[in-house]
Amino acid sequence: MKTILKLTVLSAVLLILAGGCFSCKKETEIPFTEYLLDETSCYWTNFELDKVIIVNNDEELRDYMVCADFEYSQIDFSKHSLLLVRGQATSGIRHIDISLLKNTSNRYTLNVIIRTNATAVAPYWVVSIITPKIDDETAIRLNVQNK
Repeated sequence: MKTILKLTVLSAVLLILAGGCFSCKKETEIPFTEYLLDETSCYWTNFELDKVIIVNNDEELRDYMVCADFEYSQIDFSKHSLLLVRGQATSGIRHIDISLLKNTSNRYTLNVIIRTNATAVAPYWVVSIITPKIDDETAIRLNVQNK
């Protein structure tokens, strides 16, 4: 009888542990749209290297942007956030790959892969992406790789 009881308890514990593992959330890739200033008189300014900035209103956006005429694409900040990050490449830049992963309800990882070329110039780069709304207190880990 004790053996059956031990097996039953052991089975219950194993089921609970297995269920817990299956309910663990994996990283989810978050869709985004690149926000470019190419066809404007604006440029990015005032932000540190290798730090992700979450922008959630137009006033904050203007803190990181300089424009001759402030004609730029509007963002609906009631539904979206803008993520900004600036870094420096190790050599010339051929292409930048970006992915945003949600790890938990308030933790994200922003992956930036800098595809370099053979030129000796090591320029600065800026990633600016529009995402679904992200709370200001959200932790975003930056993962930059030069390849």
